[in-house]
Amino acid sequence: MPGAFADGFDSDLERCLTRSQKLSHQIPTVGRLIRDVSIRILEPQLWHRALEMDMATSNILFGTPQLQALTITYGKYDFDASFHSPLLDVIPRLSTVTSITCREADPRNGGPVSDVIFDDCSKHVVNHFLAAMLTHHGRNLRSIRLLGTLKIDRSLFVQLRDNTPNLQTLGIRRSLSLELSSLLREPKLWSCAATLQTLIMIQCSIHSEYIATQLALGTLGSIRNCSLFACGDSTDNQSLQTTATWKGPPLDTFRVDHFLGWEVNLLSIIATRVLIVTRVERRHLIDLMWKPSAFPQVAQLRISNKWRVEELDDLRRAAASRGAEVVTDWDRHEDPSSGEFMLLEYCPCFACRQGIVGL
Repeated sequence: MPGAFADGFDSDLERCLTRSQKLSHQIPTVGRLIRDVSIRILEPQLWHRALEMDMATSNILFGTPQLQALTITYGKYDFDASFHSPLLDVIPRLSTVTSITCREADPRNGGPVSDVIFDDCSKHVVNHFLAAMLTHHGRNLRSIRLLGTLKIDRSLFVQLRDNTPNLQTLGIRRSLSLELSSLLREPKLWSCAATLQTLIMIQCSIHSEYIATQLALGTLGSIRNCSLFACGDSTDNQSLQTTATWKGPPLDTFRVDHFLGWEVNLLSIIATRVLIVTRVERRHLIDLMWKPSAFPQVAQLRISNKWRVEELDDLRRAAASRGAEVVTDWDRHEDPSSGEFMLLEYCPCFACRQGIVGL
């Protein structure tokens, strides 16, 4: 569907609206054939024809009874959910949707923008949209990907945890914040524990101990693949220790990027067959691999080809002591979101600037 691109000049939005309206008029003919739709929700304060876009979009959604995958691109400061009532009103009809992706549009001027404070996040139209989808169709959803900087509030987190019994893939970027820490420490079984296969967390402000404990206790079920990119917060308590032990079968793959040594210690209770590691403290990882209790059942350790010869030899000896092999075949292109969010580009953090962590 036309229209799922970031904010641009008015002429771009005019063309976007024109294409959406044309498709809206064709929906009676082609609507039953459409399985995948991308929509753009425009902030009314930024464009005077935002309501016309909503009307065209709602007509498209009403006329696609076999819709399966829905992608929503939204503006960061769109807090007037009542303005978008035509879109929200169509949600009860979206019973065939099994995959939903929410993406934040680039800022219109291309410059940095301030984060939305946590208490305002519940007012955002996309959080209203997602809450309604979970209320009406949470049981039908197989994939949820939240790929913006907008945080989810406590009630929406509880819905995500309790109302998605058939979820198979959960991908979250920056939507889990410090304010949710108390909920993430609860040893409560997720409704999708029997079905969840893949968990991706990108730049979420969640302490490594909370993540490791939830995975070890199996509250998310026996997932097969987990990817963690640069999670945590500068205020994290580094003395916090986990008392949990791994209870289920090992992960097939555990992807870890941009964590300090004390964080890797906490994550090392996670059992996995394949461990893929980048941007960690290399000497610390070498020492950790000598311990049989670290990353139980690991058979293969995959790293980049940027390691120095001496370090690589030391890592191979440590891994071999546990019957594991080290391969230097990791490639940045195998991480689907790395290019989109520049996860592996230059990082201005202290650890990267000082060479404490390395690719």
